[in-house]
Amino acid sequence: MDPWQATLGAGLLLAAGVAFFAVLAYSRHRGPRVVICPADGSRAAVRPDARHAALTLLPRVDLRIEDCSRWPAHRRCGQMCLDQVESDPGPSPVELFLADWYAERRCARCGAAFGEVSWVRRPPALTDDRGRLVSWYELPPDRLADALDWCRPVCWGCHRAAAGIGLDATASPDSPAGMRR
Repeated sequence: MDPWQATLGAGLLLAAGVAFFAVLAYSRHRGPRVVICPADGSRAAVRPDARHAALTLLPRVDLRIEDCSRWPAHRRCGQMCLDQVESDPGPSPVELFLADWYAERRCARCGAAFGEVSWVRRPPALTDDRGRLVSWYELPPDRLADALDWCRPVCWGCHRAAAGIGLDATASPDSPAGMRR
């Protein structure tokens, strides 16, 4: 093997390792979190800057908050809540909360059970009290529990059917009346 081929191989292996850990850092820090604001002890919804965490991987992940429910009023805070985000590397508390909520319910449109929820490939949705489809991530995490009292679950298939093939979101996807004219 030529020395340049060995160098190229080592470089590619190093790049693959860095890319793997960047994806790991991104997936670990993506998604909203509900934390206790150290400034006053109230609940706050924060969204870590996952892209920044992935790009600043070496020598150590530099984590920062991309968005917070207490901004813009408290925009210049010290982001002391990052300790809570870093100490919880698993699925975000919002995802765990929603997974439990969906597990106990059936789709409001087709009646299918949810089973295990895929938040990336097949995320479920909600229907509000007027029958409009709402993606769960459109709801502020600090108000999510209250919103789930009046929303009903919708499976990915029904959400996709209503959004993707020109169906009226307020009608059943199987109903001829649901087709737009």
